[in-house]
Amino acid sequence: MINVKVKNANILVSNLSLIDSQKTTRLITDSASGSSTISVAGISGFSVNNYILIGTFGDSSAEIIKLHASTAPTGSTITLATNTTKDHYSDSPVTLLDYNQVEFSRATTLTGTKTVLGSVQAINADCLESYYKDLTNTTGFAFARWYNSTLTTYSSYSTGVNYTGLGSTTVGDIVKKACREASVEIGGQFSTEEMLLDDANDAQDAIIDYDWKFELVKNDTSITATQYKNTYSLSSLTYELKYPGISQGLKSVKFSGKPLDYIDDDEMDNEYKEVVRTTVATQAAIGDTSLVLTNTTELPDVGTVYVNGLSITYSANNTTTNTLSGISASAITAILPVTSVVWYNINPGLPTKYTITIDNNIVFNVPVDSDYNGYSITMEYLKKLTRFTDFASTTEVPFTDIFPSFIAAQIEKRKRNMDNSILFLTEFNKALEGELSIYKMPVMENTTYYNFFDSGHSSKLTNDD
Repeated sequence: MINVKVKNANILVSNLSLIDSQKTTRLITDSASGSSTISVAGISGFSVNNYILIGTFGDSSAEIIKLHASTAPTGSTITLATNTTKDHYSDSPVTLLDYNQVEFSRATTLTGTKTVLGSVQAINADCLESYYKDLTNTTGFAFARWYNSTLTTYSSYSTGVNYTGLGSTTVGDIVKKACREASVEIGGQFSTEEMLLDDANDAQDAIIDYDWKFELVKNDTSITATQYKNTYSLSSLTYELKYPGISQGLKSVKFSGKPLDYIDDDEMDNEYKEVVRTTVATQAAIGDTSLVLTNTTELPDVGTVYVNGLSITYSANNTTTNTLSGISASAITAILPVTSVVWYNINPGLPTKYTITIDNNIVFNVPVDSDYNGYSITMEYLKKLTRFTDFASTTEVPFTDIFPSFIAAQIEKRKRNMDNSILFLTEFNKALEGELSIYKMPVMENTTYYNFFDSGHSSKLTNDD
């Protein structure tokens, strides 16, 4: 996680994100400036060529220094590559760092090509933030990534931040307000960046326990029909389903502009009870008079199969070799690749029913006829909101003003101020109830919709309710 912000032409990256979840120990003796070794409480996890932070980011005595390239830590002694430049006192924290430098970049758009600003620079250990002052650009998006100058490796890039700064829908702005309400600083004992990011995600999770208008995706046409295919992965949708693998939260499915009826798995199995589905095992050429399939044991001795838009009649079925023969030379008019789906005892057509399978597929009651090849499958559904990865992440929840109360409650809980925590959480729940009257998902007209507003319960509502 790399947290970036832009303020008064300065691109700032929080150094605190470097130490989240990192291995740490402490000095067991004072260390004077110019020392080539330090004595610590434990050396587990520390190795040659590592970088360490002695002290705490933001303290005037903090410094980043490299461990010796060949002398490994032993006992309670860590040997340094260069001598310390500051005095350090016993019990000062010593934290392992993956990186010792930072690189700033800019792009004209969020997904555009990044241009490095200046050169890679040392991390400012005595500051909470490292920064680059961009006196050239006033628009665009700022990025940062960490750099290890020994291993010559970079971290992943931060999320891009607009030069206008973090907006009110960003995690950075939300947690800043929460910390102000709880009277703590970002990066403090009870409000590390990692803690606050988790709190923000927990707040959003608490909100989306309910179903909201802003989660509804209308008329998604990202899945297109393929002839003779009846099953499509819902992972191909523009957004991830809030409730994958079940029909909950799915408002409607249309094919060729016509609404389809939902049926459950058992009903769909009944639709295909007498149907045989197999695949091409050996590629067939144009004009071939035989067709090798994966399995023909369920096919009759004489019959007609459908594959890739072709209707192929055969007069013999060798179940030992899985070969259909006696096919007219004029029947196979296109190459039939291996794994092409083959159907028997069902006529491809226009689907009228669908079901959702546990493996997150949508299945139609008939394979799609070639006349509908390339048609859009139009869906309306509740999408899963994206989890936050850093302070530049934004939420789609329109009422961001309730987030700080939840986060402040979590901070107070960590501080063991349970009365304050309960007060903040009560404030959050009361505000959430107020938003339900505005943004709660309504019962849809002319459809059945699954509404899940009662904790631990669900109710099937229709327009007659």
